[in-house]
Amino acid sequence: MRIMRGPNYWSVKNPKIIVLRLDLENYKDTLTNEIPDFSVRLEKLFPGLSDHRSTEGAENRFFESVRKGVRLSHVVERIALELQNLSSMGCGYGLTYPLPQEGINYVVFAYSEERAGEYAAYAAVKITEALVKDTKYNVKRDIERLHEIREDEHIGPSTYSIVTEAVSRGIPYMRLNKNSLIQLGYGVNQRRIQATMMRGGMLRSGLGFDYCDVGIVTNVAADHLGLRDINTVEEMAQVKAVIPKSVRQNGCAGLNADDDLVYKMSKDLDCNVALFSLDENNPRILRHTARGGLAVVLKNGYIPIFKNSYKIRVDRVADIPLTFGGRAKFNIENVLAATLAAYVSRIPVEDIKLALRTFIPSAAKTPGRMNVFRFSNFEVIVDYAHNAAGLQAIGGFIRTTDATRRVGIIAGVGDRRNEDTRELGSLAAEYFDEIIIRQDKDLRGASLEHINNNLLAGIHQMNPDKQVVIIPDEMRAIAHALENAERGDLIIIFFEDISEAIKLVENFRFIQDRRVLVD
Repeated sequence: MRIMRGPNYWSVKNPKIIVLRLDLENYKDTLTNEIPDFSVRLEKLFPGLSDHRSTEGAENRFFESVRKGVRLSHVVERIALELQNLSSMGCGYGLTYPLPQEGINYVVFAYSEERAGEYAAYAAVKITEALVKDTKYNVKRDIERLHEIREDEHIGPSTYSIVTEAVSRGIPYMRLNKNSLIQLGYGVNQRRIQATMMRGGMLRSGLGFDYCDVGIVTNVAADHLGLRDINTVEEMAQVKAVIPKSVRQNGCAGLNADDDLVYKMSKDLDCNVALFSLDENNPRILRHTARGGLAVVLKNGYIPIFKNSYKIRVDRVADIPLTFGGRAKFNIENVLAATLAAYVSRIPVEDIKLALRTFIPSAAKTPGRMNVFRFSNFEVIVDYAHNAAGLQAIGGFIRTTDATRRVGIIAGVGDRRNEDTRELGSLAAEYFDEIIIRQDKDLRGASLEHINNNLLAGIHQMNPDKQVVIIPDEMRAIAHALENAERGDLIIIFFEDISEAIKLVENFRFIQDRRVLVD
């Protein structure tokens, strides 16, 4: 299932859609007219479907089409829409069509509230199955649940009035969380609002905008492979290339010259191109600047901007908090990209320097991104790294951090390839002295045993004697690490629930600080 939130491959005029990849299995060749009394049961359960258009587009003829015979995928689509209609979240757009693979169909339908659309998709499949097998199904329960979702997710009247006015003026909007935090516009022109009345990737959802003035691509990693029919790093590069291709002609694409696949994106662009690199002597940088191109690089511990024959020094890397004294190489790369984006957006260099100097990484400003918590005798880092590429990026920082023992809390992701999960385990064994394996709440279709077996295989391949503890519950795993921390430890927490993870760490630090004061 894909949840699209912006203009996408499937639809531009109806950007908020669910894309369901449905395997009809034994019913791949079955039409509704071949199932005894199917149309009778369907009409009894959803009489409102009589108002839906038929496959030919005629009004009030859907049941007639069902009696003549349509594919079950079309029934799933109509039920998903009707469930939302019955829950006061009316949506009308939908379509279905078969894939080249036998028995596989795409079911596409609009949603009003994202969680409701997702719920309606699963419910529609279950209801259709019950109709085929002539078994009882409690539709009322689904409608009640959808009403609850609507009350939880639907923005309040004051926020809705603002959003409606913005749409009428051609201003795009995006909901950022369930508490009615709304972003109006994009980029430097964006504004965020949140009313006092309160009633979350590109591959899954498409871009959240139509065009941009500046588009940045930092890297292409072997993550999410095997998902959404993307099976190679080269195909993933094509997905990420959508960003620079969406830059306006007079805008600028900022590309990482150190990444082969990212650099190749420059060949197919109509916009201006600027490069950034950790290597001032990268031949691509030298050629680009020799032709008068713009580049931002790392040079002798400083960040200069090369423009034509000029060199503009921005700041010393070690003085930028995000780089952790220059030890966080992956964040230096991000700083280069951010500097480039700011400069081509005509932000003065002094303002860029000030922003870099005053942006302090913390749980409040950058939750889940290298959040460091210093205890009286050990340190904790909370980070979102959840794949081999992310762990490898932070690995250099882990190695250069003084610690008597390094403890890592990790988890495998259910929809990753087996080799990706094994690589994650192998890297964990390389960087950590002790490993705690926890469990995500959403196993994404895999069993816990399958995920952990792959992690353990990677760990033991690197070091058969590595100390490993399995504690499925995330909070219990974190508590175990904190309660058993020794002087000089460095504990790295790769989380699923950022708010609860940070809350637990902060509460534990508060309790320990009080003990130190008492002692």
